[in-house]
Amino acid sequence: MIKSLDIEPTTICNLKCPFCFGPKVVSKKTELNIDIWKNAISKFRNQGVENIVISGGEPLLYDNILEFNGSLEI
Repeated sequence: MIKSLDIEPTTICNLKCPFCFGPKVVSKKTELNIDIWKNAISKFRNQGVENIVISGGEPLLYDNILEFNGSLEI
């Protein structure tokens, strides 16, 4: 059973870290909307996921990051 999950609400990043291996994405067209994320997070929790790690890009650039973060609370 999966207990921990890493998710990326966005792959967009405004930094240019020399050690970063992520793609240079600048378009928000690839982002999932908040309702899809909330549904997926609920399903993950129902399947026993206990720990969700937010990564990315820069998660704070996701338009609905506060609502997204709120959906992670147990």
